[in-house]
Amino acid sequence: MILTESEKKVLSTVRKKGNIAIADVVEDCGLSTATGSRLINKLISKKFLIETEPEPNSGNLEKGRPQRHVRWHCPDYYAIGIDVGTTHIKGAIFNLNLDFVKEVDMEMIYENEMSQVFARINEMIERLLDTNLIDKKRILGIGVAFAGLVNKKDKIIKFSPAFNWHHVNAAQYIVNKTKLPLFYDNVTRLMALSEIYFGHGKSLDNFIFVNIGFGIGASIVIDGNLFTGQNGYAGEFGHVIAEPDSPIQCPCGQYGCLTTTSSGEYIAKRFISRLQNGDDSILKEDDLLKIDTKMIFDAARNQDALSVSVIDDAIRNLAIRLSDLKKCFDPQAIIIGGGVSINEDYFFSALEEKMTYFNKMKYSNGNKLHILPRSFPGKAASIGAGMMVAQKVINL
Repeated sequence: MILTESEKKVLSTVRKKGNIAIADVVEDCGLSTATGSRLINKLISKKFLIETEPEPNSGNLEKGRPQRHVRWHCPDYYAIGIDVGTTHIKGAIFNLNLDFVKEVDMEMIYENEMSQVFARINEMIERLLDTNLIDKKRILGIGVAFAGLVNKKDKIIKFSPAFNWHHVNAAQYIVNKTKLPLFYDNVTRLMALSEIYFGHGKSLDNFIFVNIGFGIGASIVIDGNLFTGQNGYAGEFGHVIAEPDSPIQCPCGQYGCLTTTSSGEYIAKRFISRLQNGDDSILKEDDLLKIDTKMIFDAARNQDALSVSVIDDAIRNLAIRLSDLKKCFDPQAIIIGGGVSINEDYFFSALEEKMTYFNKMKYSNGNKLHILPRSFPGKAASIGAGMMVAQKVINL
């Protein structure tokens, strides 16, 4: 069952507006009353919409009677979403109301062997499907989120710095005993997809999602749709040059990438390097191999000078490049996700301060760029992977 473009447009309108009068759906979609009513009745019968009562005091009365209202309601369609990380792999089964049936979080066992990663993915699929809570015939398919460049034409993972993969066809290694449709894509793009369907994208049509974790990536949303570029490589934000004369080589091969100044991995590396070169810190007695970004942010909250300095440098470089994104794309907001963003109290206040400093153009008309935290901490990629399945299988 594949949705028509008209049905898709109606569903998108209802999803964004919530409980909405049918007359308003018809008007917003530019449909005739007869066509709009027919489409909505069809979507109700397909169990994508449900008829509801108007909100109290909504004022939606027609000739003394409340108008018919509908809202998004898709409890009978399910998807599997899997987020493949370097330290953990997370998976979930959920329906298109975003009700989670089952969630699994496993440690990633990885010692530079690609087979180990796919063994964990295959184990994740088996564990998720080991449930009697739903009719498995209702599962639309399996979506997987990978870090790296995924070519949108041949679906080859051209390069993944996180796993040091080159030209990998993931479909060859994923055991799909159920023969469910299988799809995979770049993790940051799928995190943005979670926002489009269920998060900030319900009220924003133009935004940029920036994922700051082991590396840095971005996904650009224009008029409610993902912009992927010619090959699917749009959004390689972590590989814009932040320090042109830097001696630090990025895993991509370039020197001075934003990843090497502001990603979680390199915040820790720069901190440890300065510690080894004689800088003082309250973390100096800790095992260097165990120092991570969270520890550095915690130390910064305690006014540790080295931690404050390293984080300040990282956020300053990030703010400059985010300001460049704002000037290039004029988004309504930039949404920040990923491991580094879990330090919300410190990270966002420092970033907003620097963003304000680097955005003083006279012709900006005082428009403030909104910096927003991600809507689904720890779940964005798996939700986006599942919604990719819904896009591909039923044209949602």
